[in-house]
Amino acid sequence: TGSAEFNGPTHHLVTCRGISFEIYQKYNLVKLVGRSHFGIDCSARDTTTGKLVMVRKVGSAFEDQHSARRLLSEIVILRHLHHPSLVLLSDVMYIPPSDDVYLVYQHSPIRSTSLYLIIRGKQPLTDQHYQYFMFQVLSG
Repeated sequence: TGSAEFNGPTHHLVTCRGISFEIYQKYNLVKLVGRSHFGIDCSARDTTTGKLVMVRKVGSAFEDQHSARRLLSEIVILRHLHHPSLVLLSDVMYIPPSDDVYLVYQHSPIRSTSLYLIIRGKQPLTDQHYQYFMFQVLSG
């Protein structure tokens, strides 16, 4: 799915659908999953465990103080919270001199889409959708 150019012993530059990711060598990108105002998500395989993970590229994370604080808050909260309804943050990558930060989440097939995509999608919402939304809200 992507090409690779090695930049040292611990990380490499890979592309996923034309988007560059400079990530640890232990991660091999699989496919582009989505884009949001928080970043660009690609699924990847952790070669040390063989498990699928989700890598989020947060571009220009230190561009302004607000972006940096939001990112730091997300990292701190996800490092300390463990709940079945939350994705688990398993790794954080920052490779200078770039301002990009990469967050690695444990992959969950249940969370293969976002609530935003479901609500904004063209598919009509069913009673099962509403039941699942309520289950998620009440589980939190």
